[in-house]
Amino acid sequence: MKKMIIILNTLLIIVVIAGCEREIISNAATEVPVIGEEVPVAKEKLPEISAEAPPWKIAIITNDEESHHAAEALATRFGEHRVMHRSVPLAFGWIDWHPIIQEIVEDSDVKAIVSADALFLEATIDELMAMREDIFVVYAAPQSHPVLSDVDIVEQLNLVIQTNDQIIGELLVMQAIAMGAETIAHYSFYRHLRVPWIAERLDLMRNTTEKAGIRFVELDARDPMYKNRFDTIAHIEQDLPNQAKELGVNTAFFGTSCVMQSAIIAQVMATGAIFVQPCCLSPYHGYPVGLGLEYGTYMDNTYLSIEDNPEADLMGLGALVVSMDDAVAAGNMSGRISGWGVPANMMWTTIGFLYAVEWISGNVPQEHGVICLDTLDRLARQFAAEFGLDCGITLDTLALDGNTVSHYVLATMDYRVFGQVSMR
Repeated sequence: MKKMIIILNTLLIIVVIAGCEREIISNAATEVPVIGEEVPVAKEKLPEISAEAPPWKIAIITNDEESHHAAEALATRFGEHRVMHRSVPLAFGWIDWHPIIQEIVEDSDVKAIVSADALFLEATIDELMAMREDIFVVYAAPQSHPVLSDVDIVEQLNLVIQTNDQIIGELLVMQAIAMGAETIAHYSFYRHLRVPWIAERLDLMRNTTEKAGIRFVELDARDPMYKNRFDTIAHIEQDLPNQAKELGVNTAFFGTSCVMQSAIIAQVMATGAIFVQPCCLSPYHGYPVGLGLEYGTYMDNTYLSIEDNPEADLMGLGALVVSMDDAVAAGNMSGRISGWGVPANMMWTTIGFLYAVEWISGNVPQEHGVICLDTLDRLARQFAAEFGLDCGITLDTLALDGNTVSHYVLATMDYRVFGQVSMR
């Protein structure tokens, strides 16, 4: 096992890959969107697949909720004859991969695999490649930190798309400053701070605040595994208002645990403080409960974003963002709450699938390890545009043992400041 080293620099990198030319700014924190500035949403839609296209199928393997819903939406949109969606089966505490492997190997129409499960790839990639080396393999990371650290596995994959969590700490601070933050408050606990990527993000947040000349404060939170999650929530509900009073309302609060998010958002709304993002980058993460949204406002078919295809509306994403904008504006908190408009797992799973379609169709480079970043950028923007969103995407590549791995893509999306843009 070799440790992945991610190059984060401030230089403009020009990537030219098989005729795909694109400028990439790897340190996107220097270009924080202006609050309230509306960017025209692209009008073009995702390409349709002709019914006369040659037979092909893509297998999608999921083990988390948002990737699962993305896969279900793709199956609904393109049909079961194009999509083989399988969730990870558990059998008496161990994972039985063989039924999935056999199904993929025996179906000659399967031309690509999109896996949102690292364990599936780690356990099966050698066997799969030995039997079907013609398959295009995409890893759409379900986690916000590097999971695949085995060089042999990485080399066998055709495309990896993953949130660039190593730069999120800097982006978070710069966005907070753009929203008027004078202090960054970081809630966490001992167990989380022993996790390397969480500790690295903390260090980056601290260093960024020091360079920017604002205050950084570490706050103790209750570990939800020590007693129970309700103890953690109760602590946030009691402590955050006091911290906002002491530190000032221009404090951006961040917590490292999923359990904390709804409580932090609710208390930020109550105190007038600032919330940049939850620990997991998704509008479904903490916002619905924290903003007091009713379940039906974004789960029914009131606001369909994809014409005549309610199942592909990804759990009512468009309606959810509308409801979030309305709730934030109604609470006089416009400009104080932000986040990603499209869930990371849904985005990476979807554009991983769509890029595989482009590869099968011969529209992108066919060489192993060569990826057209322009195509990924276009697919991401078109996907977001179907929900009325503009999620500018920044793509970078991984450096592994000092070498650039051009098929390992690290990505971030622009923040959306809620309450300032109406989608109605």
